[in-house]
Amino acid sequence: INATPQDSQAYTARATNKVGSVDGKVNLNVKEVKPTLKNDLEPQTINVGDELVYRLLVDGRPTPTVKFYKDGNEIGPVTIEQSSTPGDSVVTAILRVPQAATTDQGEYQASVENSAGVVKTKKVKVTVQQLPVFLQTPQDVSVSQGKEATFEAQLSAFPTPKVTWLLNGKPLTANVDCSITFDNATQKATLTLRKIDVDKHSGTITCQAENVAGKVTHDAKLNVFTGPKILKGLKDESIIEGQDITLTIESSGQPAPTAQWYFNDKPIAVNDQHYEIIVAKEGHAYELKIKQAKAEDEGAYKVVLTNTEGESTSQANLNVHVVPVIKSLPAKIDGVQGQQIIISCQITGRPKPEIIFLKDKKDVMTLEDKARYQIEYNEQTGDVRLIISDAKEEDQGKYTVRAKNAAQTVEEQTVVNVSA
Repeated sequence: INATPQDSQAYTARATNKVGSVDGKVNLNVKEVKPTLKNDLEPQTINVGDELVYRLLVDGRPTPTVKFYKDGNEIGPVTIEQSSTPGDSVVTAILRVPQAATTDQGEYQASVENSAGVVKTKKVKVTVQQLPVFLQTPQDVSVSQGKEATFEAQLSAFPTPKVTWLLNGKPLTANVDCSITFDNATQKATLTLRKIDVDKHSGTITCQAENVAGKVTHDAKLNVFTGPKILKGLKDESIIEGQDITLTIESSGQPAPTAQWYFNDKPIAVNDQHYEIIVAKEGHAYELKIKQAKAEDEGAYKVVLTNTEGESTSQANLNVHVVPVIKSLPAKIDGVQGQQIIISCQITGRPKPEIIFLKDKKDVMTLEDKARYQIEYNEQTGDVRLIISDAKEEDQGKYTVRAKNAAQTVEEQTVVNVSA
């Protein structure tokens, strides 16, 4: 029985059977017992949203009243749980805060009181911390070369976080071209980079917030706009007629430049089937493919790269080599001793072919009597003549006409007969 002082008085016990009854008297004196603590409060560190719970085991007669205080102010509610053991006067006083907030941080103490006295717990500190969270994350920024870029972040954290800004993984420090601010009251973080340079600043900006509860980060991209820059320009090319050739240029620039190709200063249409225009690939390469080049494709090719920040130009010449062709060479030529013999034909080709006449596989211009040989070449008509003066019997034989240029070397043969 959980007796109280009010139960103090004389009590009579009576036993009865068929024969009779008998009484016994006893005086009950229930003394008051000052409260005692079976445990004490301990400091706690919890995160925002966690449950804050204190369980205090107390004893005393009569059953004590338990009050909890935060920073000297009474708080509650306090729940009392009785012991499940019969005759056990110890009770458990419970203070429960289901979802702790930063306002629940402070100094906690409990007071246990009954008519016999008062006992207090020690004062303990409850720390309520909040892992940093981004209420507003830094956003991607695109800016022209030489301008400035600003990144902002709005945080919520307790205690106040330490904010670090990083560029491509390396921490930034404040200087004349790098402004870093943090408002402790609003927890707003700002980064401003001045005199933006594509090589120095392009990449990933990271905002890192850290306190005792933990660390969070958020990335944003810094895109630096620059005018087109030729990394590898067009170069003069030579090709044999009928072959394909691709002109290539490599450049940098942000945003990615667009390319306009020109032939002899006339724009090349994207739907011109003679060409294939290849849009910028990874690595900023631009290509113009000329299909089955013809002689008339020889000339100056130019590409103009343009974006919002400017333009850049590269130009080169294309030479189309045409294989030499020997035409109109008679299979046999008859001559008379002492007279002039003419071996004539027509030769075309680009560039202008080098023309050699051979007699029995020897260059006629290297023979002992080479003075009797003369080569005439009309570049406009392509007419070619080998004039042999004062023909002799030894001039009779097989003659080869050889035409050679950068495209190819070709030969044709004729037979000269000399009669008396």
